[in-house]
Amino acid sequence: MAGILDGIRVLDCTHAQVGPYAGQMLGDLGADVIHVEGPGRPDTTRRDISVHGLPVMMPHQRGSVFFDDHNRNKRAITLDLTKDEGRAVAYDMLRQADVFLSNFRAKALARMGLDYPSLRQLNARLVYARASGLGPQGPDAERASIAFIVDARSGWMMTAGEQGEGPCVVPVGAKCLWPVA
Repeated sequence: MAGILDGIRVLDCTHAQVGPYAGQMLGDLGADVIHVEGPGRPDTTRRDISVHGLPVMMPHQRGSVFFDDHNRNKRAITLDLTKDEGRAVAYDMLRQADVFLSNFRAKALARMGLDYPSLRQLNARLVYARASGLGPQGPDAERASIAFIVDARSGWMMTAGEQGEGPCVVPVGAKCLWPVA
């Protein structure tokens, strides 16, 4: 059965959590999502790490639960977007795409020619969607961010802890796993 986004093509240049999750939702709704990873820099969630205190790789598995979940219903390609050859392939794909997703910092995208003004010249109808952990403007707009930083700076870690205790890392839908001390 076709989804409501059947026929929509998305180039997903994201990593970690918020970007891949956005692409996952579009894929779940039927979009053709193509996830791009760099040859020397794959998505960080492919590694055996913890996200919000929950392991993303189980001992019996050969991959990351977190990565697999956030990248389901996607195709994948490896491109070095720092090189002309990789960007040429991406540009060819973007000429045919409907949506470009990224959660890279704006300056990094500009260096690679993947900023909005550059991509608009390739494809004027392209929907350009970029997530930023610390906002698109302001003094910290170009700082790298992950979920823990957003949770801490927003006060989420403090409000989620037990009364009388300090802030804690909070997995979605669970109580405090460990105090941040």
